[in-house]
Amino acid sequence: MGRDGSIGCAVCASFVVVALIAMPGDTSASSLLARPPPIPKSGPLAQPRSTRQVGLPSDKTLAAIPPDNPQTAEKIALGQKLFFDGRLSVDGTVACATCHDPQRAFTDGRPTSIGVLGRRGQRNSLTVLNALYNQTQFWDGRAKTLEDQAALPITNPVEMGQPDLEAAVASLAALPEYQQAFQAVFGHPPNGQDLVRALASYERTLTSFDSPFDRFLAGDDKAIDESAKRGWVLFNDRGRCNKCHALPDDMPDLTNFKDDDFHNIGVLIVRHRVVPLAREAEKLIDSGNAADKSWRASARWPGRTVPTATRSARSASSPRRRSSGPTTGPVLAQSCRGTARTAAQRSDTPAPESIRKAFLF
Repeated sequence: MGRDGSIGCAVCASFVVVALIAMPGDTSASSLLARPPPIPKSGPLAQPRSTRQVGLPSDKTLAAIPPDNPQTAEKIALGQKLFFDGRLSVDGTVACATCHDPQRAFTDGRPTSIGVLGRRGQRNSLTVLNALYNQTQFWDGRAKTLEDQAALPITNPVEMGQPDLEAAVASLAALPEYQQAFQAVFGHPPNGQDLVRALASYERTLTSFDSPFDRFLAGDDKAIDESAKRGWVLFNDRGRCNKCHALPDDMPDLTNFKDDDFHNIGVLIVRHRVVPLAREAEKLIDSGNAADKSWRASARWPGRTVPTATRSARSASSPRRRSSGPTTGPVLAQSCRGTARTAAQRSDTPAPESIRKAFLF
């Protein structure tokens, strides 16, 4: 922890994550149509955040700082300088801040990010805010720590394009400003391990709390209006949003409102011919009038998540691919109806009206 009372954060996060296979990006000629935006400047929004924010979990924050990379004010300042330096990239056009702009909540606001030579990636940029609390980093969770995460974009051919981490170090090692800074912080010349340690230390300072809702949770009943309070009740009641965004029920994690798990939310569901299955399921549901209790018991109804409609479809064609989890958006009704069909096959009793109403709110 720095002498100014600041801490650290990272790149990733939150909220419900789509578990897809990692793809490095499209490097074909057709993808080289755009240039990366100008590298943002380090301004007030880029400064390390106070540890005294209302709602900041002190215990979790301290636990997120690894013993082999303690926070110091000098290391954080070096990491911030590196974060905004395009010289880390192979052509000098892309910095960490290119995809994680403080003016855009440390994202770039694009559907897919643009790297060196105008190459487009396959995914959009996650925010760095509160990333220090993530159990894994990146959309697919391929990095466990901020240090691991910080290294990968530098050597990704679509993002910053360096052949290896030492090539990035070589571009900085000849500069007196970095020679002096690394010597002061680490006691030796620049190297790859210390480079990612400095970046991770800065990222651990990028926390986001002290919002009206944080103050409401802390006991200030006037911090949010009545409409927001009704929304909070709905979030935890009929909406069941808290089933994925604040688990577990007995001690909800309100730091990032996520469960640090991966869920199938229905992406690419149309490949599995679910519309005919959904129509058949709807007929089964409409014909049901059995008791709620007996139907739940015989169908082994899940109490925590809603399996997608692709469970039964995939069991025959691709049994190794897991397909369970909550669904959202336009596929919700199809998924629930598909679940009803699967459950009805396990039992002689179709779903009752109460089950139907519970899912088709």
